[in-house]
Amino acid sequence: MSLRRASKRKAKRKALSEGALPEWTPFKDVTHLMPNAEVYAERDRQNNTVARCYANSRYEAWVTEIPNGVTYISFKALDKRAMHDWREFWRIKNELTHEDREAIEIYPGAWRVVDTSNQYHLWVLPEGQAINLGYTCPDVSEGFPDRYTFQKGRQREIPAWMKRFKTDPGSYTGGGAHGCGPWRWSSAKKLKLVIARKHLEALQRIRSRVKK
Repeated sequence: MSLRRASKRKAKRKALSEGALPEWTPFKDVTHLMPNAEVYAERDRQNNTVARCYANSRYEAWVTEIPNGVTYISFKALDKRAMHDWREFWRIKNELTHEDREAIEIYPGAWRVVDTSNQYHLWVLPEGQAINLGYTCPDVSEGFPDRYTFQKGRQREIPAWMKRFKTDPGSYTGGGAHGCGPWRWSSAKKLKLVIARKHLEALQRIRSRVKK
């Protein structure tokens, strides 16, 4: 690795450690820049797999294509700190495989735990296969403060890259394959109206009891 490239990576890690996340950039194939690339190539030949390394402004990921059709993604933050953002992990899966493919992150039994570094792992099922667990149709909410939610929860703003699933239903093809339509989208304004209606219904019930 050249001195210039090493200094750039060091500066990027410093920015991440200070909490200033850089703007998300597309993943690029950096396999040829990785040390011991020939070792990984030999391992692929022995295991009949194909592994490539990709990196963007925040993550570095090894993507391995397994003969059974599963894609294994092993990735970490560039500064190697512990961070677990579901949206970013989902985005990694989308950009390195496909948005319609489903992935598994395993929380194993104690008898096979592996916890050696701040490394994360996704196993992406072959295209067309779905996990027979979880919700059956999409439901997404815009950001709103906790005083507007029924369970006093909190939702952050939906980033622009996710909003395209709402504005461009054609980009979401999995719904047709699995019997669901485009994303059902809830907003703070809509939620306020729902809560106002609930409050009105509760008030009407109280008044009816008082009259009795």
